[in-house]
Amino acid sequence: MTFTARYPLVTGGLGALVVAGAAVWSALRVPQSPDPAAIHFDLQGVADGFAAPWAAWAGMLALNVLLLAAFVATARVASSRWITATWAFSLGVTSAVQVGIATANAGLPDAAAARLEFSDFAATLLFGVGLAVFIGLVPPRPTIDDAARTPAPAEVPAGGAVAWAGAAVYPAGMRAFLVVLVLAMVALTIVTASLFALGATALTVAAVLFAGGWRLRADAAGLHYTGIFGWPDSLVPAAEIESAEVFELRPGQWGGWGYRTQPGATALVTRGGTALRLRLTGGRTFAATCSDPEGAAAVLNRYAGARA
Repeated sequence: MTFTARYPLVTGGLGALVVAGAAVWSALRVPQSPDPAAIHFDLQGVADGFAAPWAAWAGMLALNVLLLAAFVATARVASSRWITATWAFSLGVTSAVQVGIATANAGLPDAAAARLEFSDFAATLLFGVGLAVFIGLVPPRPTIDDAARTPAPAEVPAGGAVAWAGAAVYPAGMRAFLVVLVLAMVALTIVTASLFALGATALTVAAVLFAGGWRLRADAAGLHYTGIFGWPDSLVPAAEIESAEVFELRPGQWGGWGYRTQPGATALVTRGGTALRLRLTGGRTFAATCSDPEGAAAVLNRYAGARA
């Protein structure tokens, strides 16, 4: 299911107000900030990271614009408005951080004296939360679902069986981008010597490795998929498969790339394009952007509904 064009325009417009408001509010306070300014705070609100105030402002604005673009793109194709609401909440958090940093630095002669209080960014954060709740509660008008085709069951030789093996991996362009991203984060960690940056880099590497490589096998037992670390190691039983089909998957339908889950639906998303989709009992769905989805669907349609 996709949403009508008006939905991303309305929700994106509200998100743009959050970004613009945070940018203007913080820009008015940058001239009042010390140079360097405090840009990072510990859990007690004490400054422990510093940078040029206008550079920090520009960096936060660039991040918010990128999040806004992702927010609008997701609103165009998301299959669940709660996914779009999650992006809106992220946008509210980053905007609140920009406002909080600028407010904490305003009027100080020395950034070391800066203290980040909840009141510095509470209003912006609450506005972002309100936007997320609004998007989650106000349903858009859906358009027609995507077209799909159901391959014929695979031929089975007399007394034999058929099986299929494949993989779901990021395409070369995505892998190159992720390598550059990780290297940039490693460089940032070295330059700043920040435990926060180190933790963020470690989490990014783990997430990239976890979400970007899957081994799959289809046979009489069903569809078995295993992550690059050997976890998750799961089986979609043939008895639960009503049919297997091939369709055009858009990552935004699932809120992005990686191991994605929604109520009643799971997907392994490593790219956009032709993918495998399983219609399961109880109205559930499983999808994977694997190699040769036609072959996988043919094998699974041979054994769909079979009981071990």
